[in-house]
Amino acid sequence: MIGENGTMYYLSNSKVCTHIHCGKAALFAAETCARHLEDTSAWREEIHRRVRSGESLQGANLENANLKGMALPMAKLEEANLAGADLEGADLEAAHLTRVVAPGANFKGANLRGAQCGLALLGAAVLDEAVCDGADFRRANFVGTSARNASFRECDFYYSRPGAADFSGADLSEANIQRAIFRAANLRGAKLETARGSANFERATRG
Repeated sequence: MIGENGTMYYLSNSKVCTHIHCGKAALFAAETCARHLEDTSAWREEIHRRVRSGESLQGANLENANLKGMALPMAKLEEANLAGADLEGADLEAAHLTRVVAPGANFKGANLRGAQCGLALLGAAVLDEAVCDGADFRRANFVGTSARNASFRECDFYYSRPGAADFSGADLSEANIQRAIFRAANLRGAKLETARGSANFERATRG
């Protein structure tokens, strides 16, 4: 994973998938990667149990994991690897997602109200129709992200990078967009009238 200054650091879960000839990192709380996980239901229940008990999953490897529709409010997922994970419709209200690495993850329709997502890597992720009101996205990377018709009311986008992202129809009412970089973003139909701060809209499509 990559820190703010570009330094590489390793996930706390360093086990290797036990499936023959795989070699990929095993999922947190599992012996295999997501592709070779045989009992997904039992693994999902274990993740739910740990989150419910307040256990920290900081740095957990959840790459390509099936977390669709799960109730994970206030989950402690700082620095977790969520690359390619399916979190469609998941409840992540007030979750701790600082510095998560989630390129290509699916958050469609997810509840991210009040989530802490500062410095998150969300490039090419899907946040279509997600509800993120009040979330902290300071310095988050949204390059190439799809967030169509998502709700970002009162979010903090300070110094975030939604470059080439699709925020068409998104609601950014009362959001802090100070120093955010919306370069070449699609903002058709986006509600920005009451957004606060000065942002970079170079080559962005608005209206």
